Amino acid sequence: MIKSERTSYGFRFYFISPITAEETAVWSKEVAAELASNTDEFQVFADFQQCELFPADAKPLLEKGQRCCLEHGMSRSVVVLKDNITAMQLRIVARRTGILQGERYVICEDNLNWEEQAMDWLLHAKEPESHHRLGLNHPNF
Repeated sequence: MIKSERTSYGFRFYFISPITAEETAVWSKEVAAELASNTDEFQVFADFQQCELFPADAKPLLEKGQRCCLEHGMSRSVVVLKDNITAMQLRIVARRTGILQGERYVICEDNLNWEEQAMDWLLHAKEPESHHRLGLNHPNF
């Protein structure tokens, strides 16, 4: 299941397993429709805490949604995950779509301040602790 909500800073997306390619296609179309006439800068909070590895057949559709966000004003995004395995998978997708530079990853496992760190990145460009701790800022990752 994928849920979307408008926020004061932009969008918050919830990705909850199991996710299908069909659901991801619908999400991607909804994002495109919502942003079609957008001219303002915005940020995205992507909550993957309840998502296992993203299905292979849904990745191109996730990439399409990410590209759409980037093309229509997304300046920063944060991805919140339960562990670093999904972070590695999503980082590959972010590299392909061109959003990697403005995307950060916050791992919730053993991190009581995960939401504060995520919001600090979105609103103030303050690097999250888990992003550095996991070496996610390394250019070869």
